[in-house]
Amino acid sequence: MTTPPADAFAYLSVLISVVVGLGMSHLLSAAVDLIRERRVKPLYWPSVLWGVDLFLLLTLVWWSDFSLTGHRDWTFASFLLTLAVPACVYVACGLIFPHDANREATARDAYYANRRWMLGFVALGIALSFVQTLLLDGHITIDADSGLKALVLAVTVASIFSAAEWVQRGLALFNLAWSVYYVATLFATLDHHR
Repeated sequence: MTTPPADAFAYLSVLISVVVGLGMSHLLSAAVDLIRERRVKPLYWPSVLWGVDLFLLLTLVWWSDFSLTGHRDWTFASFLLTLAVPACVYVACGLIFPHDANREATARDAYYANRRWMLGFVALGIALSFVQTLLLDGHITIDADSGLKALVLAVTVASIFSAAEWVQRGLALFNLAWSVYYVATLFATLDHHR
């Protein structure tokens, strides 16, 4: 097999966009269902915050992948890792709200039933973003970007092991605040470089 041409990412990014779009579609559909059923099933605000955070994470993945347009040394492994990051967030999106198959579950029930898996996929996506950077750039730069990602990775992993309500509520607030801060400080413009 030959190395993909310089504009290969234009082709490769289509699949990434599909995964991101499906994740957003799932979140938005689930949000509509929760709003429709709000009188029967109360909203659980940590789930809502996570829904917003996961939407931001999907947007952030898509936005940050813009910096890969100039990357020329694509291999199957580097593309697979690039695809794996939004795929992990997509799976987390599918676990945060009640699923149609379980119509009896409340948003809180769904959160606690799937909490470890959801948080595990968020953590895996963040960890894989470090591996992706290493594979694409040959190194991981110690800067604000990697520091913020390492912090949220540590907090997310720690929260997998605690089902305490205050921990889960605090984590939902922290992660949303982190995402907003991360976007505001590091990704306000498209000229962000890895």
